[in-house]
Amino acid sequence: MCSGSSTNTYHVINKPNERGTECDFVQQGVRLPFVSASATMPNLPRFRVDEDDKCDPSITSIFGDDIYYRRDMTMYPNPVRDVLTVEIPEGKDDKIVVFDMQAQLVWIDSDFDSYTDKVQIDLSGLAVGSYCVEFIPVDNKKRLVYTAQIVKVE
Repeated sequence: MCSGSSTNTYHVINKPNERGTECDFVQQGVRLPFVSASATMPNLPRFRVDEDDKCDPSITSIFGDDIYYRRDMTMYPNPVRDVLTVEIPEGKDDKIVVFDMQAQLVWIDSDFDSYTDKVQIDLSGLAVGSYCVEFIPVDNKKRLVYTAQIVKVE
């Protein structure tokens, strides 16, 4: 398996006829000697395309980690210099977290008015770079996480 754009690794399914963890999937299992500018492997097959419910709702975790369903979130300006405005989905009681590209938590806020539809985040103290912003509802029975990528500039 490979991504649809430039990559320097391919993923490997060592036992494609086995189910679940028995398939021996290895992410980034083959490191290429150079970046492949275009994916030269066949597209992945689409399984269960004729079923109404294509995802199995009984699967709630993989390898002990809870599964969350990602949704897009609106925030601006992007790129951001100092203050980022985040539009809060559904106006729920929740928390907002910001991670750097090494998945290190660099900012968290759960102490804002849950009835607001926008939150402003002061990112002036962060270094220039790319960040992932996540909005995680506290009462999260649907296991949703809202995310967006931002770029911090000088």
